[in-house]
Amino acid sequence: MLHGTPPFYSEDTAQMYKSIIEKDIQVFVSCSIPCRSLISSLLKKNPEERLGYGPNDWNDIKAHYFFKDINWDDLLSRKITPPFNPGVTDELDFKHISSEFLDQEITDSIVCNADNPLHDDKGQANKFVGFTYVHEPDFD
Repeated sequence: MLHGTPPFYSEDTAQMYKSIIEKDIQVFVSCSIPCRSLISSLLKKNPEERLGYGPNDWNDIKAHYFFKDINWDDLLSRKITPPFNPGVTDELDFKHISSEFLDQEITDSIVCNADNPLHDDKGQANKFVGFTYVHEPDFD
């Protein structure tokens, strides 16, 4: 969102997924040092090295110096006025989205098959088909 494209973006979805698995994150130099640090810390390949992993959970993210000016208590109690209010009426109010995008056909993720470059030479399946994850609730 800072630069208009996600990290590892490619028009070739298979190449983009491959880059996500294999390449290191490259953060634009035009980003502030705190911003670069935050992005790099959140996008570590090893989940155990990511900011927010471990017993402190999201408290480590809140404590990152990118957020040093945020009063989290005020934010969570909605006492802070947002810098921009889009003025939408509900979740189906698309008045700020160009019809160019609303009319686009929805396409699925890449298909897992033998021609897919994300297969290894042993024919193992895609490492993350569709990037889906559902967290199991912590309650019984």
